[in-house]
Amino acid sequence: MNNDLHDAPFDLIFDQATVVDGTGAPSYVADVAISGDRIGMIGDLRDRAAFRRVDSRGLILSPGFIDVHTHQDNALLVGPEMAPSVSQGITGGRAAVRCAPARSA
Repeated sequence: MNNDLHDAPFDLIFDQATVVDGTGAPSYVADVAISGDRIGMIGDLRDRAAFRRVDSRGLILSPGFIDVHTHQDNALLVGPEMAPSVSQGITGGRAAVRCAPARSA
C-alpha cells in the first residue's frame, strides 16, 4: 500500500525504546511513532519518516503513572507545573487539593 497517509512523516519516533505498556506483559524493544497527541504506530519503524527522532536505546518508554494517594496539595500552589511529580512520570493523581487558610484573590 503506497498512499499519502501511509507515507506521511510522523511527528516523532522514539527509536529502539524498551516499551513497558502497563498491561503486565513483559517489556520489549520497539520504535514508537507519535502523530499529534496519539501513538501512531509501534514496531520496526526504521524506514519511516519523522520530523524528529529520539535515540531511546537503553531508555524505558511507558504510559504516565497515576499517584493514587498524593499529598502534593501545597506543591501545587508553590509550583503549578508540579515538577516533582511530572519528573517521575506521574501524569495524574487522586487527592483533593486543599490548603488552609487561603485568601480569595
